[in-house]
Amino acid sequence: MSSTRIQLQKNIDAAGVLGGLLTMYRSLKRYFNNTLILVVIVTLIAPFLSLFLYFFRKHLSKRYAPDIIIDKDNYVDYRNSYDQLSQAIQNIDISDISDVDIKKTPFYLRYVVKQFVRTHATILHSYHQLGMALKAINANAPKSNLFTLRTESDLWKSRNKAYEYLR
Repeated sequence: MSSTRIQLQKNIDAAGVLGGLLTMYRSLKRYFNNTLILVVIVTLIAPFLSLFLYFFRKHLSKRYAPDIIIDKDNYVDYRNSYDQLSQAIQNIDISDISDVDIKKTPFYLRYVVKQFVRTHATILHSYHQLGMALKAINANAPKSNLFTLRTESDLWKSRNKAYEYLR
């Protein structure tokens, strides 16, 4: 397993952690509809959570080489990683958060939200980088006037999912 594949797996796991933290916060907010109890709980947890997210993001901040080389030996692994990462990012379910939105958050949550957004941006960076590497496969395809060529993503979606390809 290559170092890029290991890093992608770390990003998939990190997206799962972020999704879990967001779900936990929403559940606490719904369960404790009394805001005073929620403020006390979050104020006690926020410093530890912000430190956790800071070190978590620093651990993930490794950037890949700009050229991920996808060949027949590692295509299935990268494509499965891309699908898993896209599903994990969809599970996080946050919209783009700007600095204005962060300034509107309560002061005791502001640093946690900043670290959350930065960690999310790190995960999105690796997701887009892998997506560009997969799109580069289409750019290297031969051109033909006789045949209609399908894109890599179309071929991947229409494959027989019961069969393990290229193994």
